[in-house]
Amino acid sequence: MKLLGPPPLWRGESRNQYDAMLLGMAISVGARDIVDWVSVNDVTYHVWDARRLQAIKAALILARQIEVIEGLLKSTYDPGGPERSAIYYISGAKDDARQWATDSEQ
Repeated sequence: MKLLGPPPLWRGESRNQYDAMLLGMAISVGARDIVDWVSVNDVTYHVWDARRLQAIKAALILARQIEVIEGLLKSTYDPGGPERSAIYYISGAKDDARQWATDSEQ
């Protein structure tokens, strides 16, 4: 595995998880020589990258959903209402939208 060099990991990604995936794939195909290992390394990189892109896509969709919910909360804001002040309009709607995104019960 040293001949393959370090994997191109991003900050926060686990080298141990990457190596475990690489080793698991190598075992499953029975890698025996450097050609097999290079091929397994390429496949592992592409699978890792696909998983990374799926996580990015999910995060982007969630961020957009939060923006939409925040917009809906602000559009229904009643400045004359007794329960919410102008501060809610500025930051409370964003906080509620973020809470919506992280709380599956809402």
